[in-house]
Amino acid sequence: MLTEFVEFLQTGQLRPDVFATDAVIDFNVPSWRFSSRGPAAIAQQRHAAGPGPWQVVVDRAEPTPRGFVVELHHAHADQYYRTLSLVTVANGRILEVVHYCTGNWDAAAREAYAAQR
Repeated sequence: MLTEFVEFLQTGQLRPDVFATDAVIDFNVPSWRFSSRGPAAIAQQRHAAGPGPWQVVVDRAEPTPRGFVVELHHAHADQYYRTLSLVTVANGRILEVVHYCTGNWDAAAREAYAAQR
């Protein structure tokens, strides 16, 4: 389900076999959080976070007994984010996503990070 999750983040397109009908995403951003239930609401939240395609790179993924944890960085328009998601899978579909996002890194933050690498 990792590939399907990343494809959803990249495209925003909702495939009918990816999320359970009662799936929940708990989207945590600096100083706030959003929670959506059901595939349509989850897709709407993804588009509200940034419409159009995203460039998504998997930095690391680890299986868990009930799914996986994935560390990503992604960009769209002039924005850049680092995220960590705990994804629970049941019956071959994503049931829950607890998603933590750093918030947008401005150009100065991206340059400082690149200089440390």
